[in-house]
Amino acid sequence: AYTFNSSNCTPGFAPKSQISTDEVLSNNSNIKGIYPNPTKSSFKVVMGEFEKSKVDIYATNGQLVKTAQLLVQDKSINTEELAKGVYVVIVSNNSEQFKQTLIIE
Repeated sequence: AYTFNSSNCTPGFAPKSQISTDEVLSNNSNIKGIYPNPTKSSFKVVMGEFEKSKVDIYATNGQLVKTAQLLVQDKSINTEELAKGVYVVIVSNNSEQFKQTLIIE
């Protein structure tokens, strides 16, 4: 697992707390995960009950590389412009925050 902290983040990246991959920040998460993972071109966020959410994708150096809004259920997040590698996806809404490692092939 990769951990972001103040010594390995780019300027302007200020997580609420130290972030490690594949950790759910609320106990009863409505956000179940992302699929497919690994992916080549896009992924979806799986939720028990849909809620409008923000999706942030971070490179392993802590740099925010993409932000998207989930305004409708089953919306795909396009990753074609991102290089192959490992990323951290953080999905947040009014009630929770979820993060998971994403591999782009």
